[in-house]
Amino acid sequence: MDTISCLLHYPWRTLTALAAVHDVPAHHRYPRREIAQKLSGAIHAHLPQTVAALDPEARAALTALAEADDLALPRPDFVARFGALNPYRPWNPNAPPAPWPVPLSPAATVVHYGLPYPLNLGTRQRPLHVVLLPHDLHETLATHLDLPITLPAPTTPTFPTTSGQGWRRQERRRSRTAPSQPHRLPAPNPGRRAHCTA
Repeated sequence: MDTISCLLHYPWRTLTALAAVHDVPAHHRYPRREIAQKLSGAIHAHLPQTVAALDPEARAALTALAEADDLALPRPDFVARFGALNPYRPWNPNAPPAPWPVPLSPAATVVHYGLPYPLNLGTRQRPLHVVLLPHDLHETLATHLDLPITLPAPTTPTFPTTSGQGWRRQERRRSRTAPSQPHRLPAPNPGRRAHCTA
């Protein structure tokens, strides 16, 4: 999944908050795709300065994603390692701190700049919450993080199969053939759309 696709999964309030970070005009009179394209361009253009300004913990969060299978990690694992990542609810003054306007954790900091994206790659009934690094950011990020560039451009991380038995068979097959390998995200169902969880 590329940056524009990730941005298009964000609700309007989150898209405009991220646009403000990168000084991209975002108004209801502009089409969402046009804003997403301009914002994606700004995120790419600002990437060297953004990475240079990150503290070691935030850089470690990006490194973990850049080295992960499918450039994504389960959201609970990512939050457990790099801090809270609360939903953005500007209408609620008592809501827990979110990435916008002021991030308070390494996880929130990298999401604040539009580098990884918290998404639900499943459905509302069968959620699959991940934090995903767009594949078009990977090579540049790896360069600025001094990481080896070993992954080809990945396919979109996918949805779980609709069959619970099929999903369990896949997991058993993985555990038999590669017990020491890290958990991989399931393969996508192109007919379904991811949901933003920020």
